Amino acid sequence: MRSLSIYLIDSTYLRIKTYHKYIEAIMELSDDQTHKILEAYKRKRTKEKERYDKLKADPAFVQRNRDRARAYYVANKDKKQETYKMNKEIRSAKSLFHYYESGGRADEFIEKYPHKHKLILDSQDKPPS
Repeated sequence: MRSLSIYLIDSTYLRIKTYHKYIEAIMELSDDQTHKILEAYKRKRTKEKERYDKLKADPAFVQRNRDRARAYYVANKDKKQETYKMNKEIRSAKSLFHYYESGGRADEFIEKYPHKHKLILDSQDKPPS
């Protein structure tokens, strides 16, 4: 079991092939083992946060981070723009629905715009992109 707990703690190896195998692995652990894993995770996150808090005051780190973010933005601008274009109609329908819902007239929206209501319901079925 020690190897399993190390496997679960280390974030680089946290990928288990399927969700079901992950659940089975967790269910096999005793309460003590689960507690140890959670405590180790909390310690690791605390150390990472302390490290970041020290780094974020360094101007060189801030500049490198900004440069990296800028390069990512430039490289993926078209992809983000395409996502917004694909979801434009859904966002518009949701906005209109919330307008009607805030006035207590959700039924009126459903009667007046059945195609937009169907679009909203269909968008909730698929995972967000």
